[in-house]
Amino acid sequence: MVCKIYDAYMRTWRIFFVLWFLGLVSGCGQEPSALEAALDAAGNNRAELEKVLAYYSQNEEDSLKLRAARFLIENMPGHYTLRGKTIDEFRNRLDRDTAEYFARKTMDILLSEVVGIEPCPEREYDVRHITADYLIRHINSSMALYRCFPWYKNIPVEFFFRHVLPYRIDHERLDGWRDSLQPVLQEECIISSDVRQDINEARKYLNLKYDFGLTFSTSEFNEFYGQSQNECQYLYLRYLMWYRGLGLLYSMDYFPCYANRNGLHYWMANIDTQKTGLRVEKNPGNGRAAKVFRKTFERNPTVSPRKSEYVPPLFLDPFVKDVTTAYLKTKDIVVERDFETSITFVSLTCAYSITYGGSPQLSGGGMGIRWSLRAWAQGLFICLLCFPVR
Repeated sequence: MVCKIYDAYMRTWRIFFVLWFLGLVSGCGQEPSALEAALDAAGNNRAELEKVLAYYSQNEEDSLKLRAARFLIENMPGHYTLRGKTIDEFRNRLDRDTAEYFARKTMDILLSEVVGIEPCPEREYDVRHITADYLIRHINSSMALYRCFPWYKNIPVEFFFRHVLPYRIDHERLDGWRDSLQPVLQEECIISSDVRQDINEARKYLNLKYDFGLTFSTSEFNEFYGQSQNECQYLYLRYLMWYRGLGLLYSMDYFPCYANRNGLHYWMANIDTQKTGLRVEKNPGNGRAAKVFRKTFERNPTVSPRKSEYVPPLFLDPFVKDVTTAYLKTKDIVVERDFETSITFVSLTCAYSITYGGSPQLSGGGMGIRWSLRAWAQGLFICLLCFPVR
């Protein structure tokens, strides 16, 4: 009896400490922490997020789940479900389709990525609408994966948080998609030890076992899905959902423009458990990559434009990370100056796309080259010249 009273007493004090700490951070006059900023952004939904933190603060054995909850909440601002009359009509038709659940879920993800599908888009921000029950259920099922596969013991937990834990892929509707994989996960947890011990063997096993082809009863969806197979962006969004759902460590990397021509390219980057780092394409784009970026759930630093200054949307997206150094040889350039200035300029690192119209001819735009901005950084103004390489 005494032990039960003591346990209840300690749980109460843990919850009190979490709430006291959040209040202390918000009232100390310093820059608010990422967690407090997210809670402030939640508005009337703040209580739902605090309920999750309090829930995992009751028992010490939930300390890792508490860290997972903090990671999701801290990085939640900016994530949203795309809403609107047109896309919601598509979704209603999709819900009535007789295709299996993961086919319909995949289509929901792909539809949310199509530019211009919704002429009057609305953003339903997660931080203002997500419920405590949803987050707790998702965290519990995600951490079950962490216990299922042995290779996670050799990888920093931050990799798991970044590549497996996130509850959404793009701007699709939120639902219990991970719960729908539980029968599959229960089966995979008892597969042969050789497969379970080696993440690379597990990838081979799952690729052979599961058919990633999708079939719909609605011809319109079949036609769109067939066309999407020719677009690497849509192809790898589908794979990303499956791999994340099955607990495999992957990220989706891309470059928005080749270094020597127009066009973009996406691919999957996976974790090498032997080196506890990313195993990436050795030669992305056949050596024609300029700048390489990664789509992340985690928030990344962005530039701060001056008043009335235009910055391309790519560089204002907090869920895009520059990972060029993982693929290409890069070097920071230091420029010495012999004058003082308080002005902050914006420097541009150019990656170019080239339009050839027959033989190169000198004109106002140079040798048929159309320059487009692909990288952005703040600091002293620097002019970097990039020349086409065949």
